[in-house]
Amino acid sequence: MNFIAILHFASFAAYVLLVIYVVSRRSASYVNHLCALLISSLAILSLSCGLLNVTDNLQDAMALVNLAAFGSITGPVFALWFYLALTNREKVLKNRLFIAGSVTVPLILLFMQWSGFIMNGITVEVWGVGITRASTAFTWLYSIYTILLYLACGILLLEMERRADTTRRRKQAILLFATGAATIITVVTLNVLVYGAGMQQIPQVGDIVAMIWVIGIVVATSRYGLLRITPVLASDEILSTMSDSLMLVDNEATIVFANHATCSLLGNAEKKIIGQPFYSLVEDKHKAEELLNTDSSEKKGPLEMVYLSKDGTSIPVLISTSAIRLPGGTTAGSVVSAVDLRQHKKDEENLAAHQRLITGILETMPSAVLVINRQMEIVLANRLFFHDMGWSEGQIENRPLIDIIPSEEFVAQIASAMITDASSIQFEFRYDLNGSSRILVANVFPMPAENILLILNDVTDERERQDRLYLTDRLASIGEMAAGVAHEINNPLTSVIGLSQLLTEQELPADLVEDISTIYREALRASTVVKNLLTFARKRPALRQPVQIHRVIDDVLQLRAYEHRVNNIFITRNYTENLPDVVIDYNQMQQVFVNIVLNSEYEMMQAHRGGSLVVSSKKLEDHISISFSDDGPGISPENLKRVFDPFFTTKEAGKGTGLGLSVCYGIVANHGGKIYAESSPGQGATFIIELPATIPAAEPALQAQIMNFLKKQEGPATDRSLPEPLTREIQI
Repeated sequence: MNFIAILHFASFAAYVLLVIYVVSRRSASYVNHLCALLISSLAILSLSCGLLNVTDNLQDAMALVNLAAFGSITGPVFALWFYLALTNREKVLKNRLFIAGSVTVPLILLFMQWSGFIMNGITVEVWGVGITRASTAFTWLYSIYTILLYLACGILLLEMERRADTTRRRKQAILLFATGAATIITVVTLNVLVYGAGMQQIPQVGDIVAMIWVIGIVVATSRYGLLRITPVLASDEILSTMSDSLMLVDNEATIVFANHATCSLLGNAEKKIIGQPFYSLVEDKHKAEELLNTDSSEKKGPLEMVYLSKDGTSIPVLISTSAIRLPGGTTAGSVVSAVDLRQHKKDEENLAAHQRLITGILETMPSAVLVINRQMEIVLANRLFFHDMGWSEGQIENRPLIDIIPSEEFVAQIASAMITDASSIQFEFRYDLNGSSRILVANVFPMPAENILLILNDVTDERERQDRLYLTDRLASIGEMAAGVAHEINNPLTSVIGLSQLLTEQELPADLVEDISTIYREALRASTVVKNLLTFARKRPALRQPVQIHRVIDDVLQLRAYEHRVNNIFITRNYTENLPDVVIDYNQMQQVFVNIVLNSEYEMMQAHRGGSLVVSSKKLEDHISISFSDDGPGISPENLKRVFDPFFTTKEAGKGTGLGLSVCYGIVANHGGKIYAESSPGQGATFIIELPATIPAAEPALQAQIMNFLKKQEGPATDRSLPEPLTREIQI
């Protein structure tokens, strides 16, 4: 037995032990099984080469050559399978075409070998038995097949090293590539030396040299965690794959370890971070010194700090430190973990922007908004709600809805909406706010997270406008009817008045004259009613022109001055100076003011035989407001809604027709203004007239334009001058 044979047998024994070791470490591992197949093919090659060197029978020698060829032909394909599994390319291994091709080619080569077309002879050399090769295409096919498969293995290892996401994987790839390359280089070198020595045949020592490669495989897979998981391997894997930055810092604040997340965070390679002072990575050195000071406690943080990346970018992080204690209690350094806060900061900014958007929408909404939960408690409200409802921010959150809006009708409707789970519901309710009854419309919308959205709109003014429009429409209808009735009655009344007046001038008995006089007076009274009906129907053409409203008021008060003196009625004028003119019909507006003053006089005289009447004027944007406030008994709420209804009166029979305020309403509405009353029982009554203001009288050019416009609208008129003040009392 020569020296080469001994090496072959030793290699075989080593391969067998390695197969047992690999399989025993992780018997269920797919990678370990492929690794065992690869080592087994090399073990067969070693055994056959060792036996070839000790046999004397030519026939046995050729059988051993065929056995050795089995190991050398299957080895490359087993190596390729192993590296594919190692680099996580299971899809390739599961591909039926690939498996069929990778099995078919070795089978063809084995058949050709057993047929004598590849290795077909043996020679006896000084160093032992040599194998001769046939000069056929299959010999070249075998060489190309071996080179290509081992080249593919090398490419897989290089790709594994390039894409390694952990230190363990990178070191594993480098070790596997280095030992494989060392094996190839050694075999090539031996070939060169053998040919250089003049030998015709190359010694079969490839299986022996391959021991370098196999040991590299076992060490790489065992040490770096494929054959069996150990605490050391697990800790290395955990540190390398952590998503948070982690560094180990010694007592001098020098970085001795940095995981992959740290390198990615700072934009530096691991070798450029290790050995650097930790303070060079942070913006605030004093905070870092406080964190690394482990005298007071072993764990500190989390504390928000700023890392400085390779390019100088500030990276907000949340840092925690923990002291590393040796068994003796001494401090070996610190573990520094950091969480990247950039995404968190961005999310906070997005959330804040989203919150600002929601707040902006709520604050700019023209409606009061409330959000309540299923327990009927306030979650939030917008600014308009606080303004309209008289609450301050911070007073209503988490309080019951019934405490904030004490309306049982409102709360009952909300509860009903919750029970029915309707997509939306709308209802109207009354709510007393600061002694004033308001009409609100509520829209209810279910929201995610069991919340309810309430949108509240105050429609009090709208409802009042609707009521006024309804009243105007009703007055117009009655006016049309009144005009027809007045014309029909006016003709016979004229005859009654004329004939009764003629009869009173004749010589008749006294009792008959008295009866005729009664007929005459009552006919005159009926004629007055007819005239009022015609006025109510607005059949008289209006003569409008710019007028100072104070002149009209003063003329009316001057007309009633005597009655005021004798009846102890005191007049107070609260005029605003320099009011703009109003375009009105002087006589019609005088009639309005006289009606209001007469009504106030009557009520004050009935209540306490005198009183006080305050007449005020003021400018409201593009309108002028005139108010008459008396200290009479006031108007009850039920009557306040009807004061402008035709034929409605609270006076005794024969003292009022109920048309006075209706006529006033029609005149003011016809002038583009509005009239309304405010009163509380026992607190007097106030009648307010609002009229559109014109331009100041100091601008005659515009005044002339207004007059021309009015002339076109009203037709020709014989007299456009202001009428004289009333010289007689108007009874309506």
